[in-house]
Amino acid sequence: MATIKGTSANNSLTGTTSDDFLYGFEGNDTLNGGAGKDLMDGGSGNDVYYVDNVEDSIVETSQLASEIDKVYSSITWSLSAAGNENIERLALTGATAIDGSGNALDNLIDGNSAANNLYGMAGDDTLNGNEGDDTLAGGTGNDTLNGGSGNDTLNGADPASALDESDTLTGGTGNDTYVVDSAEDVIVETSTLSTEIDTVQSSTSWVLGSNLENLRLSGTQSSFGVGNALDNTIVGNSANNVLSGAAGADQLTGAAGNDTLNGGLGNDALSGGEGNDLLDGGSGDDVMEGGLGNDTYIVDSLSDSVLEDGTSTTEIDTVIVKGNINWQLGLNVENLTLYGSLAINGTGNERNNLIIGSSGNNLLSGALGNDTLNGGRGQDTLDGGAGNDTYVVDDIGDTLIETSTSSSEIDTVISSLDWTLNTTAQANIENLTLSGDALMATGNAKANQLKGNSSDNTLSGLAGNDSLDGGAGSDSLDGGAGSDRLDGGADSDLLIGGAGNDTYVVDNAGDVIDESSTSTSEIDTVESSITWTLGSNLEKLTLTGSTAISGSGNQLANTMTGNTGNNRLSGQLGNDTLDGGSGNDTLDGGAGTDRMIGGAGNDTYYLDTLNDVVVETGTAKTEIDTVKIALSYTLGSNLENLVLMGSAAINGTGNALDNTLTGNSAANILTGGDGSDRLDGGRGNDTLQGGLGNDTYVVDSTSDTIIETAQSTNTDPIVVSKTTPATAEIDTVEAWLDWTLGTNLENLTLMGTDMLEGRGNELANVITGNAADNLLFGMGGNDRLIGGSGADVMDGGSGNDTYVVDSIGDVVTEANRSSLEIDTIESAISWTLSEANVENLTLTGSTAINGYGNALSNTIVGNTGANLLGGLGGDDILQGLAGNDTLNGGTGNDTLGGDAGKDVLNGGDGTDFMEGGDDDDVLNGGKDADTMNGGKGRDLYIVDNAGDTVTETIVSTATTELDTVESTITYTLTGNVENLTLKGSLNINGTGNELNNTIIGNSLNNNLKGLSGADLLQGGDGNDTLTGGDGKDILTGGSGNDLFDFDALSETGLTSTTWDVITDFVRGSDKIDLSTLDANTASTTTNEAFTSVIDSATAFTTAGQLKVTSGVLYGNTDADSTAEFAIALTGITSLSTGDFAL
Repeated sequence: MATIKGTSANNSLTGTTSDDFLYGFEGNDTLNGGAGKDLMDGGSGNDVYYVDNVEDSIVETSQLASEIDKVYSSITWSLSAAGNENIERLALTGATAIDGSGNALDNLIDGNSAANNLYGMAGDDTLNGNEGDDTLAGGTGNDTLNGGSGNDTLNGADPASALDESDTLTGGTGNDTYVVDSAEDVIVETSTLSTEIDTVQSSTSWVLGSNLENLRLSGTQSSFGVGNALDNTIVGNSANNVLSGAAGADQLTGAAGNDTLNGGLGNDALSGGEGNDLLDGGSGDDVMEGGLGNDTYIVDSLSDSVLEDGTSTTEIDTVIVKGNINWQLGLNVENLTLYGSLAINGTGNERNNLIIGSSGNNLLSGALGNDTLNGGRGQDTLDGGAGNDTYVVDDIGDTLIETSTSSSEIDTVISSLDWTLNTTAQANIENLTLSGDALMATGNAKANQLKGNSSDNTLSGLAGNDSLDGGAGSDSLDGGAGSDRLDGGADSDLLIGGAGNDTYVVDNAGDVIDESSTSTSEIDTVESSITWTLGSNLEKLTLTGSTAISGSGNQLANTMTGNTGNNRLSGQLGNDTLDGGSGNDTLDGGAGTDRMIGGAGNDTYYLDTLNDVVVETGTAKTEIDTVKIALSYTLGSNLENLVLMGSAAINGTGNALDNTLTGNSAANILTGGDGSDRLDGGRGNDTLQGGLGNDTYVVDSTSDTIIETAQSTNTDPIVVSKTTPATAEIDTVEAWLDWTLGTNLENLTLMGTDMLEGRGNELANVITGNAADNLLFGMGGNDRLIGGSGADVMDGGSGNDTYVVDSIGDVVTEANRSSLEIDTIESAISWTLSEANVENLTLTGSTAINGYGNALSNTIVGNTGANLLGGLGGDDILQGLAGNDTLNGGTGNDTLGGDAGKDVLNGGDGTDFMEGGDDDDVLNGGKDADTMNGGKGRDLYIVDNAGDTVTETIVSTATTELDTVESTITYTLTGNVENLTLKGSLNINGTGNELNNTIIGNSLNNNLKGLSGADLLQGGDGNDTLTGGDGKDILTGGSGNDLFDFDALSETGLTSTTWDVITDFVRGSDKIDLSTLDANTASTTTNEAFTSVIDSATAFTTAGQLKVTSGVLYGNTDADSTAEFAIALTGITSLSTGDFAL
């Protein structure tokens, strides 16, 4: 490699054909490496470099702003390359298509005569394309781009991250393309050649400057584009654009989005593309094509063309005429609007058109289709043509032409002034709707539909079957001849039906119906959403809606129908038909032979003759239908209840359903038939025969007679008979006076508030008192006596009787002493079985109340509250159920069950069996040998007899299942019980099990043994012996001369996690017993004693040595230097042989 160096002067250095190194030093140097891979360093000064090889390298380190360095390159070159960062200028040479790019400085880059790609990068750059079809991109900064000759692309757009900056783009000659993104960008196009077509591509709104032909909007933001005096082509982007052509024959294309296209001057071509577009060709002969969407076209010349090829029925396209021209809609355009005040005409097409006139006098023709014609202001002529047309009129001079006589067409007039259809020209128009302030509407001979507005309207149907709807306001409706429907709407209306079968719709109590026709062939109907009474000459009434309203008829044969609510229909005179529909309806036919249909729901029928017909088809068990009549009557199908009216002695008979038969004040015979019936004779001497089923009899007189079968011959004043007792049937008497149940009747309920007496029979009776103080006698059978509120006296008689008490004043008398009979009291208050012959007590409700037994063997059951239950004498069974209960068995061999809750079970004297159930319970068997099972929870067992048995079946290490025994005798824990506490004042001992036990001594001398498990032993007062056993044990002797006993090396380990801990060793009074340990396991002599306690710093040298180090006693049994066991002693730093039993 040749090295060529300059001087401090201005040098020109030229390399060889090989690889050279050129160094210019100071001065304005020119460096040309020539052929080969050259390295050039100009040094300081304004240096010039020539490169011709892609492997040439330039090193320009000077950063002085006053220096201008330049590269001439015949190959593609970048000033951003390493070593080029401080070079300002680049010129491409030769005629080959190569590229050049700048760096972060303000660069000047010149292209050659070929097609170049020049990139300014950062900085305020100047790019000159010169000849060729060049592409210039300024990058960031305020750049100047000069295309020169050729078809150039000048891109002034900055990267997305840069701020808007001002670039100047000059295309020169040729068909140039300018790319801009800021309104600050400047385009200079000086060429006026008609053969050149220059285009601007802009991501922002843009107005074309001089000599620029085309504009294309890019990006996705809504922008506008404006042309100039040339023939422009302007294309929008996918957003909503406003494109304006200005002068010239322009081509505007909206693309996607809802675009507005303004052609301006000249003969323009507008294409909306997708979206709902507005196309205005402006002056000139314009061609407009909307494309997809709901498009609007503005035309001002008959030479304008509208092209709409969209055939979708969901698209609605509109032509607006702004000029003195008549217009006819072309294909696929639906609407036409005439703009301004000129007297021009509009014609539709085959579609459903909306045609709106100007303020002048227009002729609007709908042609085919269902058209709407609105003439607007002026005296307009509207011709709908074929189809269902709508005419909107607002001037008395408007003229309507409807020539179609097709019966399938329905034409409508919407009028803002008083209007009549009764003209020759409107003979074929059916409907009329008032708008605005119009008041009057008159029909014609057709079947008209006349609709009012919110004013007080007058609607006249004339001939035909008309429908008149007044709307809001106090309206007057006259149907005229024909079968008309009149609906006044809101407010108080006058409805005049005229001749024919008319229907009146009412919704206001102020509505008035005028029906003067008395023709028997006419049937007039009222539809009412309010309670309504039929006036004269009206035959039918139909209730509407769902509100509970009523309807009443007149002297005619009416047909009345209810709504879905609970209605009352009253027929009055005539042979009426009443249909309640759904809901709980009341139907009263009144005089005449009436037909009543209840429909779904619990319906009530009022009958006044046996010729009245009740139709009840509902079979649902939830429906209860009732007949009320002042004649003897038998219930028909699907009818449940019968009420006898009046004061005559009449009879009532049920059916196979569960009937309720109610008499009147006279003497009635009520027969229930099959089913579980309720018979209430009311006042009078009644005869009640229930038949099969569980029947209920209501009696209020000693003369009432109850018959279960028709075969009874009993003639007593109070007769109760059932010839065939059915064990499955339960019959009940509800008595309003003192009553004794006869044979085969099971239940008795006292009614009212008087003090009454109720007596049962030999059956198992349920006798229930009222709110007064009653006397209840069960007599024979297993009876249930319920006193009710009040201070009641109850005597069950023989049998297993149950007494229900709720007052402290209730008295239970049970004289039967038979051991075969078990009597029970159910009490909602605290109760003691003071009754000598009552065995059982059950507390009811959820209140915290108490229950106590007697000398018998009682079963006492609590409620869900916190109860105190006491068995007293006898072998009792006490069951607490839910709640935190206390159960005291008393004397006898008792069984106690706590169930749920934190219960206390005290067995008392005798051999008792106790189960705690769920939660934390206390079980105290008392004297004698008791059996205790705590169940779930942290249970406490109190043991005082060697025969006591503790059974804990729950296997769990959870803290919620730690069970404890408190014992006044020597005791060993059984399985699944964790803790033991010794009580009392005797020298007793306590032993654990395989669990982690806590064993606590009493105040005397105890021997506590933990056995296996990590145990906690506390001796308390007295001279105690504590043996932890296997596991890591914590031993606390308490006061007194305590002995800590270790019987095996396996009882204590060598680490803090395994060795035993003595927490309160007192030298001079307490001792550590190692006498059962063999101090020399290597010797053949068994159970040798430990011989010495050595200093803590001295190592073990022989078997049998002990020492204390850091509060831990270590022992050596095999003569090596390590210990075989360790015991931690809290607070102890040294021991002597006197502290041990060796």
